[in-house]
Amino acid sequence: MPACTATGKDGAPCRLYARHGRDLCINHDPDYAEQRRANVHAGGRARSAPGVTEIPEAIARRDVRKSVWWLTEQLVLGTISSSRALALSRLLHTAAQMGPDELDEEQILREIELRGILMHGIPPRDDEEWELAKTIFDDDAIAEFKRWSAG
Repeated sequence: MPACTATGKDGAPCRLYARHGRDLCINHDPDYAEQRRANVHAGGRARSAPGVTEIPEAIARRDVRKSVWWLTEQLVLGTISSSRALALSRLLHTAAQMGPDELDEEQILREIELRGILMHGIPPRDDEEWELAKTIFDDDAIAEFKRWSAG
């Protein structure tokens, strides 16, 4: 195969092979670039999805799990490009590896305490614990806790 006859930005000759019957490689051949543009407009594989224009609530609230599911939904619907999704997934992975914020430490301890008393069959003891329980558990579990406190 013949070598590409183009020179790079640094003035050095291109090291890629030329396309069949051409003097230029796929990086330097303007006809190939035009084919790629046509492929993009025809809905081919190289087409990138439109970007998301507003910050989703899950990301704004720094909820990693919900953010991952939001990102999955955007990929399935095709509303986010794969390169942007890749960048977001790396950021979400990093955020998950960082662990909880220091400010969340107190919240985590309250949740552990609540789960401990519930594990022993004791319902939430005050309004604050009831509010926390409502953020953690579903309606059926809350109804069961209320049944405990009534009986």
